[in-house]
Amino acid sequence: MSKKIFLLFVLIMICAAMGFAQDEKKAVFNDTGLPKTANSTTKFVPAGWSIESTISGDLNNDGMADAAIVFIEKTGGERTLVIAFKNQKGEFERVSTAKNILECSSCGGMLGGSSNEPDIKIIKGVLIINSLTGSRESTDTTFRFRYDPKATKFALIGYDLVESDRATGASTRTSTNYLTGVQITEEYQYNQKTDKDVKKTTKQTKVSKPTQYIEEVSYDKMDSADTSDGTRLEFKSGSTSTTVEGTVAKGGPDFYVIAGKAGQTMTINVTGLVTFGVAAPDDSFARDDGNKTWSKKLPVNGDYKIKVFSSDSAQSYKLTISIK
Repeated sequence: MSKKIFLLFVLIMICAAMGFAQDEKKAVFNDTGLPKTANSTTKFVPAGWSIESTISGDLNNDGMADAAIVFIEKTGGERTLVIAFKNQKGEFERVSTAKNILECSSCGGMLGGSSNEPDIKIIKGVLIINSLTGSRESTDTTFRFRYDPKATKFALIGYDLVESDRATGASTRTSTNYLTGVQITEEYQYNQKTDKDVKKTTKQTKVSKPTQYIEEVSYDKMDSADTSDGTRLEFKSGSTSTTVEGTVAKGGPDFYVIAGKAGQTMTINVTGLVTFGVAAPDDSFARDDGNKTWSKKLPVNGDYKIKVFSSDSAQSYKLTISIK
């Protein structure tokens, strides 16, 4: 290869790489130059964007029809949600901009369709955002937000996640209510003869999570496993160990949380056709999920999370934990 041809080849590769990098860069909704109040929602449109849809409904309980506005970037298909309250003058006041709550137009796979447009509703003051994505393996998410007048922000009050395998008919439905602090996880299996989903297992867990507002929530960062701290375990007075019995669905896991102190030794054993993993508060040791028995000196003070797994069908187990 001659030097000129080689240099031309290198130049082409550099240009291609630069073009790819530009394609991968996510478009940013720039609202810095937009008015805070306007007599029309069209005044909130920045350059390079357009309004895809507007959902009307009372979001702050003042009897006025507010607006949840979906903006879409004209070339890349990125989306941003803007919430505007309608005032007594009939004007719209921008109160929230959520740049990561909606998926892009090409992010939905086969089930998302050609535009992957989200299903957004306002029901009794609650903003509900639903998206269905995937093909054989599908993900159906529903976010619920309610306006908090003290914080002047929209707080996440509920999150539902349905994960399904359309080939096997297995599905997991996790519903988290942040107002009651309860998460319910159900396993289903489709029955072809009855053409119905049959419930296999149900698990209820207490959840504890700091309030999240719509500006902070990202559709691709939510995980059913991470929304729950799990069932908290405590020792009876004078005891250094505890035993819990449960049934975990295939794939699981079941979550448990127990407090420990640096320098103490934690020992865990499990019976049944299951295994478990342990996560330290500071992530200082590996989260090996294949344990039947485990013992280690604790590195830091804090909550240690234990996850119980089944690689087969739903399995009963007995988990014993001691800390000395």
